[in-house]
Amino acid sequence: MKSKTTCHTSGSGYLSDPFALSSPNYPLRYSTNIDIVWVFEAMSGQSLTFHCESFHTEEIYDTVTIGNGLNPNQGSIREFSGTSCYDVTSDGNQMWIKFHSDYSETAKGFEGKVAIAVPRADLCGYNNEVANTRIVGGRDTVIERWPWQILLIEIDDDHKYQKCGGTLITPRHVLTAAHCFDSNDSPDKHLVALAKNTTGYSLNEIKRKVIDIAVHEGFADDNTYKNDIAILTLESEVTVPRSREDLDGDNPVNTACFDYGGDWNEESECFVTGYGVVDVVTDETADKLQEAEIIYLSADACLDNTNHSMPYILPTMICGASPSGNVVKDSCQGDSGGPLVCRSKLDT
Repeated sequence: MKSKTTCHTSGSGYLSDPFALSSPNYPLRYSTNIDIVWVFEAMSGQSLTFHCESFHTEEIYDTVTIGNGLNPNQGSIREFSGTSCYDVTSDGNQMWIKFHSDYSETAKGFEGKVAIAVPRADLCGYNNEVANTRIVGGRDTVIERWPWQILLIEIDDDHKYQKCGGTLITPRHVLTAAHCFDSNDSPDKHLVALAKNTTGYSLNEIKRKVIDIAVHEGFADDNTYKNDIAILTLESEVTVPRSREDLDGDNPVNTACFDYGGDWNEESECFVTGYGVVDVVTDETADKLQEAEIIYLSADACLDNTNHSMPYILPTMICGASPSGNVVKDSCQGDSGGPLVCRSKLDT
């Protein structure tokens, strides 16, 4: 007999805190013939994001569907099955999520959470140069091309040291690498510098103190670099463009966009940027911001074309390589945590 359950977050109230949800019996196998619906509503003007944390259902037949509004029969955005799942954000302040299993095979199921979406710049991912400008090799560049690039600085006894790179992902948050930090690192010993063309003083450069370092709870400090992610919270927001006119201003700072679609492939046009080592023999670091074009490699291609092996190449990692085998192009020491970005298919 089929069961059917509808779950609301808090009666008639609005969602405020993150709401955890999972398939029945998770992490054990869910049952057959299930239909469960969760309905969420935020305050007007907000949107909601479903964060997918673990996912495994019977391919095709057992599904998680996410949609806009309060009616689970309308407004579908995405449907997931098998082992494929990624974060989805609603178009408005309402979201429904439906889990369905059929009469046959079952699996471990899924878990995730729904939270108020973090606001991002209306023009994330844009710079103030011509969109189709193409880079053919590693070279000096300018921050206007990569306005989300940051330089992480460590302060030690009144001395400042270049530590890592990073990517501005909201006006107040930076994505970087977990291995940039020791367990006893204090946020107040770190600064984030933006709008920098050089590692020295740059005209119009912006600095913000770091007030929180959130290292991924699954980070493995064992040379595998598993879950090598950290989020920095800045003391205050930086100004980012809200209109096309803002792109021509004197403030070359913007956020990068997240690729929620996960549609990178070997045709993607990708770049790495940073201020790190430019000569592996002398350990010479860059005076100016550097850029290099790379190609995206699937996990299988990465294993076939490198000397690394599992567990060092994991399905959750992104692998890149030089477009030509004759010239080595890569990020290096000092670039850890810095941007790897690919041009969107929507970018024209």
